[in-house]
Amino acid sequence: MKYQEDVRSQAEVFYRNNYRTWLRGEFSPRAIGLQPPTAKDVAVDGGRAVRNWLAHWDGYPGMVDTVCKRIGHLGTYEVPAKVVFNTPAAAATAAGRADEWMRLLEVLDLLVDALGDQVRAPLAANPQSWAQWNDREISQYIAVIRWLREHDSAGYYIRELPIRGVDTKWIETHRVAVNSVYPLQGFREKPVLVEVRTLDPALPVGDFSHVLCRVEELSPRHVAADNVIIMENHHSFLALPPIKGTWVLFGGGYRADTLVTELGWLADKNVYYWGDLDSHGFNMVSKTRAVLPAMRTVLMDLDTAIRHEELAVEESTALPYDPANLAPGEKQTLSYLRERSRGRCLRIEQERIDFQWVCAQLESHVGHR
Repeated sequence: MKYQEDVRSQAEVFYRNNYRTWLRGEFSPRAIGLQPPTAKDVAVDGGRAVRNWLAHWDGYPGMVDTVCKRIGHLGTYEVPAKVVFNTPAAAATAAGRADEWMRLLEVLDLLVDALGDQVRAPLAANPQSWAQWNDREISQYIAVIRWLREHDSAGYYIRELPIRGVDTKWIETHRVAVNSVYPLQGFREKPVLVEVRTLDPALPVGDFSHVLCRVEELSPRHVAADNVIIMENHHSFLALPPIKGTWVLFGGGYRADTLVTELGWLADKNVYYWGDLDSHGFNMVSKTRAVLPAMRTVLMDLDTAIRHEELAVEESTALPYDPANLAPGEKQTLSYLRERSRGRCLRIEQERIDFQWVCAQLESHVGHR
């Protein structure tokens, strides 16, 4: 014998797996059998459980099909045989999602009425991107889609569209919902910028010691240094000591591989990478080395990790896998950080490394090349 809790559990799965399809207007009814009692069930306790089961289903708000059945000595009853979901609303109600379903329909109908039926299917595919919108956000979305349909976006940055009532970051924040209906193409792209410092006063960056410029403006003819250190964090980038024949480049974490790709002349230099001692730091090494195989790391060795372990914290979003493209010593360091962790991995930030140790290691590994 099945109870309402059993039906709700199955209805929740039915709803979760199919509500996007229902939003498109497609629905196939579903029935859940209730396994009505038999004479054997009556014999267990004289029919007490069967009577309670019948009372349990009495007054159930959903659609219940019954059958006429003799149940042992209790006689013949019209007993519940199955619960039928013949509409999405019925399934949502049984799943305890009635309010959620009604709001989804309400928002989707408003958007379809304003923008046309062609938006129904793409919006239905990503309801999580708009399900929680309030009336203001709905109006903003309608205004954005209408503007994009009526104007040529070429020549605009995505944050400078002159749409009334829509702030500069709105489209980026709601990119999934916008892109599903109107592909965000043709906008002006922010230039890829590179920030470089010289660590050798005899080798300025052009006429400067510290430059932020477009990557294409930093051509090989401007690069006098033989050594380049790529830094994950900006404060460490700013703090590096003087080193003969060396420039330092701010990698910015996961954008380092993009910069290396754009700066093809790095292939002709002695390139070093220094990042946080954690799983993401080594993943950045892996991604950057995929573009620049000859790149080496500095201050990401086991000795540095051991010496500074007391300054480590637990990495809150550690990667569950070991990155590829790591040298044996780097793999050893990452393994040590994992083994010493109470979670997945320890984290030793660049800024926590003793500065005297930094200076000594950089002079030893970079300055004498």
